[in-house]
Amino acid sequence: MLEFNPQQRSMASGPPRSPIRAHRGEPLYGWVRDSLRREILQGLRAPNERLATEKELIEAFGVSRITVRRALQELRAEGLVVTAQGRGNFVARPRVSQELRSMEAFGETVTSQIGQADVRLLSLSEVTPSPRFARELRLKPEDRVTAIRQVQYLRSQPVMVGESFLPLAIGRRIFSRDLAMDTLTVIKNRLGIGVRGARIEIEACHPEPAAAAALKLPVSASILKLTRVFMDRSGRPFDVECLSFREDTFNCKFRTDPNEEYL
Repeated sequence: MLEFNPQQRSMASGPPRSPIRAHRGEPLYGWVRDSLRREILQGLRAPNERLATEKELIEAFGVSRITVRRALQELRAEGLVVTAQGRGNFVARPRVSQELRSMEAFGETVTSQIGQADVRLLSLSEVTPSPRFARELRLKPEDRVTAIRQVQYLRSQPVMVGESFLPLAIGRRIFSRDLAMDTLTVIKNRLGIGVRGARIEIEACHPEPAAAAALKLPVSASILKLTRVFMDRSGRPFDVECLSFREDTFNCKFRTDPNEEYL
C-alpha cells in the first residue's frame, strides 16, 4: 500500500541534484530516467518520497513534457516509481520476488532483479542451537553450531534479517570478512558446497525484538518468515536459514514440476 506523509521531503524543495548533461546522441528521456534512477538506487530518494511535479522536472532538466513523461513511464515499468492519481509520483518501495524451487540465496535474487545487495554482519558466534534446529542438522543435544546474523539493505533501507545455523565443521571455515555477501552465497561459492534440496517453511508472524530493531519496525508489525533447511549433494543437512522479511518488500513463488504428479 502506498503511504504518503505530507511532511515528507519532496523533490519540489529539491529537484534532481546537479543533473549531468546527456551525452551526444543519448535520448533526452534516457538522460532524465537515468538521473532519477541513479538517485533512487543510491538511496538519495527514500521509499514513498514524492518526486517533483512534471513542471518542476521540465524546468530542472530543460526538456519537454513528453520527454519527462516517457522517463517516468520507464521508471514505473522498472518498479522504481509509482503514481497516485491526483497526488503525483513517488519512489516505490523495493520489492523482490523469489522462486522457491531455485534454491537461490536472497542476495543472488536481489542482484538479478534490482542490483547489488548491501549485506551487513550483525553477529558471528558459536551457540547451542534450539532442540528443533539440532534435530534438523542431525546433531547431538550438546553440540554447538556457528550462528550468523546479517541484515540486508536495498536502496539504504533494511529489508531482511537473515540467521544461519551451521555445523561447526562448516561454520569455522567462514570468517567475518567473507560476510559482505549472504551466508548461503559464501557456502556455495567460497566453500564449494552444492545444494541438492531444501525443506521450506513460510509463516506470517511478528518479528523478534532483535529483528524488529534491525528492520526498524515495531514488534507488533507483521513480517514474512522463511525457514529453509538445506541439504548437500549427499543429502545431509548443512544449514538452517531463517529469513525475516518486511512484508512489503518480498513475495515468493512456487512453480510445480510438470513431470511430477500431485494427488
